[in-house]
Amino acid sequence: MSKPDVIVVQPTHCDFPIFRYQLQKYRKYYGNVIVVFHEGNAGYDYKDFLTRVLAADDIMCIGPVPTVTDWRHDSIQAALPHTTAENILFLEQDVIM
Repeated sequence: MSKPDVIVVQPTHCDFPIFRYQLQKYRKYYGNVIVVFHEGNAGYDYKDFLTRVLAADDIMCIGPVPTVTDWRHDSIQAALPHTTAENILFLEQDVIM
């Protein structure tokens, strides 16, 4: 069975430690894992920290992606060229794996 690629849209001003733990724990079940950053509404920017931490688990980070039409649509469109799997799993940070 082929492994699905994963796309996650992540605001730059938030961190989700439990979600990051789950990505690390279940990383072997996925092909490419792509986190796409979009500009958040707060003054915090965790992009550099998250990029460094996620790289240890072979997770690709992209962005932040400028919003042209819709932040989610634009982020997913930026990630799609990096997918290679037959199936794609779109995850949000509130999922329990």
